[in-house]
Amino acid sequence: MKSRRSRAAHSTRKLDEMKVAAIVLACLVASAAIATPQPIFPFSSGEYEFKLIDAEYEQEVAYPAHVTIEGTHIKVVVISSGGPFHRGQLIADGTIWWHQSGQWIVASSPEDFDAEEVGGCSGGPFTIDVQRRAIWFC
Repeated sequence: MKSRRSRAAHSTRKLDEMKVAAIVLACLVASAAIATPQPIFPFSSGEYEFKLIDAEYEQEVAYPAHVTIEGTHIKVVVISSGGPFHRGQLIADGTIWWHQSGQWIVASSPEDFDAEEVGGCSGGPFTIDVQRRAIWFC
């Protein structure tokens, strides 16, 4: 009789432990989904005019660019000659990605997705300023 109670108690404890583990796992999955929301890029597929802004200078130096977006793919081409660019020059061709830094980037290589630094003169991928319709480069 004692062994039946012992087995029943053991089974109940195991069941309770499994329930707790399931609840903890569900909470972790839910919190991970809440903690890292992937924003939606505000431009749909199409053609746009953006500015290329040189982060190297204090005073804004900008050049007009033609941007083509197809889903998550972006292509950036200089509209007219000026500064370091010539007309029709391809500046960026890659994937639009929400970077862990809280900025949109143009990822043109696998390393760009997890780059420690982005934008400006960091040597990392270009950043996209959606409010200003600008792409920062150096």
